[in-house]
Amino acid sequence: MGNWLTRLADLILIPGGLIASLFVDEGTARFEVIQTMVGTLMLAAIIFIIAYWQSLIGYAVGHVRKHHE
Repeated sequence: MGNWLTRLADLILIPGGLIASLFVDEGTARFEVIQTMVGTLMLAAIIFIIAYWQSLIGYAVGHVRKHHE
């Protein structure tokens, strides 16, 4: 059971680590904390996009139609 959960966490923490390494050296004592914070923000952004997908697409289509008239 823990295997799929570990893979799911890796999908968030690996890109979070790459982004965090742009701001903080990986040898820093708090790198894991910043990596987790970035991963949490990425997860929140993904959930936001999924939750508001139809509204975002509707806004984009309306915006494009408005500029092409």
